[in-house]
Amino acid sequence: MKIRQITIAGYRGWPGPMMWMPGALSVLVGPNNGGKSSLLRAIDLVLDPHRNPYRSRLAVYDFHELDTSSTISIEVVLDGLDENDCDVFEEYLEGQRADGTFGGFDSPADEF
Repeated sequence: MKIRQITIAGYRGWPGPMMWMPGALSVLVGPNNGGKSSLLRAIDLVLDPHRNPYRSRLAVYDFHELDTSSTISIEVVLDGLDENDCDVFEEYLEGQRADGTFGGFDSPADEF
């Protein structure tokens, strides 16, 4: 599995959409308080299907400027998922599987 693109808005230090498209090899480098850990935390929020929902909730400091009335958006586009990955993330996937099915639906029309 490979991360193709990440788009984040309203999360911690990012008010508007911030997009990152990692290459085959990527290194996060930057000053303290530059968003490196926040980026990794956002990825972890999305990609950890076994997260304990009672212990790992968003906190006030996760909202941009501590505004809990605003929306947080984290979108991760993945590539190269195998069948096991598809089973784990089934309810979050959009698109066609290798066997021709569409994410738990029989056709794209049913899904969208």
